Amino acid sequence: MAATMTPLCFLSFPPEIRNMIYRLLFICRLRIIPADRYKLGSQLLCPKRQVHNEGMSILYGDNTFQFDVENTWGPHGSAWVFYDEGLDQYGKFGGRTALPYLRRFQIHVRYTKDHRLEIIREHVRDVVKEIQALSLPSIDYLGLECDYGCYNEDDSIHWDDR
Repeated sequence: MAATMTPLCFLSFPPEIRNMIYRLLFICRLRIIPADRYKLGSQLLCPKRQVHNEGMSILYGDNTFQFDVENTWGPHGSAWVFYDEGLDQYGKFGGRTALPYLRRFQIHVRYTKDHRLEIIREHVRDVVKEIQALSLPSIDYLGLECDYGCYNEDDSIHWDDR
């Protein structure tokens, strides 16, 4: 008589093993930049509330989400500084339920010698204020990365890693 195998339930694994699986599935080594055309999430988070909560905490809590602030439109670009549409985009990733899980942010600044740094500083402050306005339970990481570029005579950008 053949032995029948009972199916193994995901929730029967210890939490440490489940977290290892979630990390393999959901952690992105690159920073995540919000965009309308992409939906961050997984069907794996849908079936059970416990799986959903455990996975959300890793998907949104262990990844780093990035804002871009830049004024690289050239010497005649009137110091246009912009950043992505802001934290509204993060809510679109996983709905408003994703916001309490967000804990890691990176502000990436690209600027040129042709524009005033006061404008860049003002927009970086705006991004930080947006993050603070979320009243998140905790912020584990808030990084600032700056790239300096300069234009040559043919208006192409050359970036230094400074």
